[in-house]
Amino acid sequence: MLASSLTLTDLVLARAMVEIRDAVAREKRRRGELGFDDMLSRLDEALRGDSGETLASAIRQRFPVAMIDEFQDTDPQQYRIFRRIWRRQPETALLLIGDPKQAIYAFRGADIFTYMKARGDVAAHYTLDTNWRSSPGMVGSVNRLFSLSDNPFMFHEIPFLPVKAAAKNKGLRFTVDAADVPAMNVWLMPGDTVGSGDYQTFMAQLCATQIRDWLSAGQRGARCCGAGNLAPGTGFGYYRAGAQPAGGGAGA
Repeated sequence: MLASSLTLTDLVLARAMVEIRDAVAREKRRRGELGFDDMLSRLDEALRGDSGETLASAIRQRFPVAMIDEFQDTDPQQYRIFRRIWRRQPETALLLIGDPKQAIYAFRGADIFTYMKARGDVAAHYTLDTNWRSSPGMVGSVNRLFSLSDNPFMFHEIPFLPVKAAAKNKGLRFTVDAADVPAMNVWLMPGDTVGSGDYQTFMAQLCATQIRDWLSAGQRGARCCGAGNLAPGTGFGYYRAGAQPAGGGAGA
């Protein structure tokens, strides 16, 4: 059944991937070069070799405590390395810090199942209960949204835990024409069925139009947006260029 669905193009591409990967590996060996993936692969192989425990011990002696930030973006090979070196070793600690809701690097090999396996491996779980960045309105909106379902992330191993807003952020707000803008808006595309491409185009246009309106409000002095409302240094020029097809202005 599977073979009958393959085309000549599929077979050619599959073969080409193997040959290109082998050719790149040969060229890197010839030049004496390593990429990031090569370093991971070689360390993984060495840790599983005859002298693997000696290598792991040497790494532990130099780095007895490992803190892996953004752990939700870890792939199986990386976690295998971490476990081999630090798991259940005396006088060491392996701290895994991450948020599965932010797992966005599947295209780079990140695997949410690796996160779930690690969560089951560790002895204790700790959760930050305060959001120090967002306004109370935004925190409350997110809490409400994800609390609408008993299993909002499909996997029971990934629960949603509501948090509270930091007291220092109680004054954060975004206003236009002296009225507070809701912390969260839900846009629904009209129609019963829609293709993903049409949906993305429609939503992109809505976002661009909204940004254009806010920029225009700023030019006429109707928008209240200070240093505490937007993160600086986010490359405004890119947002401006994206808004121009929808009629966005050039001012901030």
